[in-house]
Amino acid sequence: MSLNRCVFLVAFICISLAAHAQLASFEATTTASAEIDGGVAHIDIDLPAVREVLGWDLADDGWSARVVNAATAEEAVAQTYFASGEHGTRATVTWLVPGVQPAGTQVDWQVTLGLPQSDAALDGIAVERREGEIAVRTRWYTVHHDLNAGGLPGTVDFADAGTLPMLINDRLYNEGVGQFYLRYDPAPQVEVLSEGPIEAVIRITARYCLPDGTPAPGDPQATYEFAYSATTPAVRMRAVVTQQGGSPWDQLHVFEMYHKMEQPFFDRVAWAPPLESVEFVDERNTHSLRGKDWGALLTDDVALALLSGDLYGIHTNLSGHGVYVHGPWHTFAGGSTIFEGTLYLGPSGGSAEALAERIDRLSARWDVAVSVPELEAPIAQVREAIAAADGAGGDGAAWLLDVARTLAADAETSATTLSALRDWQAATAAANGALRAAEGATPAATALIALEDDSCVLAGGGTMLRLTRDEEGVRVSQIGRMGDEPSLL
Repeated sequence: MSLNRCVFLVAFICISLAAHAQLASFEATTTASAEIDGGVAHIDIDLPAVREVLGWDLADDGWSARVVNAATAEEAVAQTYFASGEHGTRATVTWLVPGVQPAGTQVDWQVTLGLPQSDAALDGIAVERREGEIAVRTRWYTVHHDLNAGGLPGTVDFADAGTLPMLINDRLYNEGVGQFYLRYDPAPQVEVLSEGPIEAVIRITARYCLPDGTPAPGDPQATYEFAYSATTPAVRMRAVVTQQGGSPWDQLHVFEMYHKMEQPFFDRVAWAPPLESVEFVDERNTHSLRGKDWGALLTDDVALALLSGDLYGIHTNLSGHGVYVHGPWHTFAGGSTIFEGTLYLGPSGGSAEALAERIDRLSARWDVAVSVPELEAPIAQVREAIAAADGAGGDGAAWLLDVARTLAADAETSATTLSALRDWQAATAAANGALRAAEGATPAATALIALEDDSCVLAGGGTMLRLTRDEEGVRVSQIGRMGDEPSLL
């Protein structure tokens, strides 16, 4: 196949996939990151993108998914929920993977989207709407979301272990301006995205405010999702903090699990790695969690632990400043930034060592990769064209072919998820542009080329990609928007 013909086919497929409706069905493979007992798998789906790129006729809500084990034909317990946002609606398909499996185990699944909604059977979680609050109940705890205090999780009633008056103390701070808290927003937007059966998902959007409800200058706000599990005492958390315009902030505090009491609820403090544990002492001191995977407060019965790749510390000052396990603490210059973490609210096992074992098991996950032929075929054609053109030109052509290889690899990665279809589209089209330039063709308006010894720029349609190379290889170093018009890049 000639390079020109391959380039034409790639461009044609990128443009016209949406013109031909496809069955909303695909294969997925789950891989165990470590030994795992059961566990849950997730697929996020960018619905506007699957409609545009793949032509899948999926509504923004009102449908469910079927997930079937490809080897055994057994149907998994699954749920689907929908979250609307600035860039359209995201669907999340979640299913249970049963049994104890060693690290590296792979399971193939057939996933079908767009089926009539149905209620899968699974006990263990309930969402209760009460006056002024939404409560999520599992076998381990009941967590209360106060609708008049930012909608964030608050008081925790542990099953058979007492009540913890917790609150999430997330805030912004600037010297001379003051501190603004999400919990002081008197009118947050609170949505129940899912009531189970696998996860109950609560989403809140709140502004940062003073105690009297005055919003922070620049109108910063945050959207949090809390996914409560029916199968583990864990809560998946995701926070998106945004501010369009306004001044930067000296401090942004995220996932600060706080309480203030006259008498201690917990009697030990622990963190790892390495595992360390000390008795709870009422002190004006912060135990650093920098570089740690988790930090926890615990008793012989229960624990509150925060798991994240970005932790600050544990502070123990009871009726003074209060007690908290603190996640990210950064400056914030505006725009949009995302944080993720897991909150553990469950049995401690009676010691820090037992809790560490529970958290290690909890940290195991199922990684998911989808396989969609409509996405894989254009990448194969790009790779075929690269192989055909290899060695046909000088150093400039070889450099551009390296660029095309890098972009094809990026496209291949994006093709394994349904939340990065526009990245797949951009990388495939940009690889096409690099191939055209390597052949010596005059770049089209959607693939202008600037070539130097150690950098290459592909630009067009309002988007720019800069790639650089060194002794370690080729990488995308910059992605920018130059206008508002749509682009294949």
